[in-house]
Formats: sequence, structure tokens, C-alpha cells
Amino acid sequence: MFELSSSLLAHEPPYIVYLRCECGAEIDVDTDNFEIVKDKYVVLKEGITVTCSECSRSQPDDERYIPLENQHSGNLHIPTCPTCGSTKIEKISTASKAIGFVAVGVFSSNFGKTFKCKQCGYKF
Repeated sequence: MFELSSSLLAHEPPYIVYLRCECGAEIDVDTDNFEIVKDKYVVLKEGITVTCSECSRSQPDDERYIPLENQHSGNLHIPTCPTCGSTKIEKISTASKAIGFVAVGVFSSNFGKTFKCKQCGYKF
């Protein structure tokens, strides 16, 4: 029924989890309504009902586990930083690699690397 859209938590309250309904509407739910909040799934507390404001659908009481959207697609692979686990990464351009190689040779920090993490700066 609902899928987890984002579980990224703010640094200060209120902490919000975003769920996406089958109709496409996004619902923000306070983290106090969940037993478990992870980046790949959330589990609703017993007796909590989530209802879509657009289509009035509700999460069934026996389906408290809500997975990350598109997680059921087995072929989907989202690269993550091996150091911090962030998905905010960018591909290192061929031009950037070439300039680094010309400037410093094989000792360039981009040599043999494909991605750079935007969060921690690690290149892999």
C-alpha cells in the first residue's frame, strides 16, 4: 500500500519520515509513530494507522513493515559510498581524470577512480 520515500532525519525535531501512497501522494509522518526507522524500511507501531489525504487509503493493520520504494525491483542497484554509505555520489569525468594524470601522473587522486562521494569526499 505505502512505500518509504525517505527516512533521512533532520538534525533537530520534528523528525519526519516520508511515505508514498499507491496514488503517488507523499505523506509525512512523525517518527513517534514508528517502532523502527531505518534507511531501507520502517515499522509502524501497533495500533497506528496511516491514511492518504488524497485517496483516503489506509495501511492495513497487519502490514506494519513498509519497505523503501523500488526496493522490490531486484535488478535495481544504487551505488553507495563505501566509507559513509551515502547515495549522494557523482561520476568523476574523463576530462578531470586526464587533467589529473597530465599534472601528476599515476599519483593523481582521480587515477583509477570512478566516483566521488559528495558527502565525505571519498573517491572510489
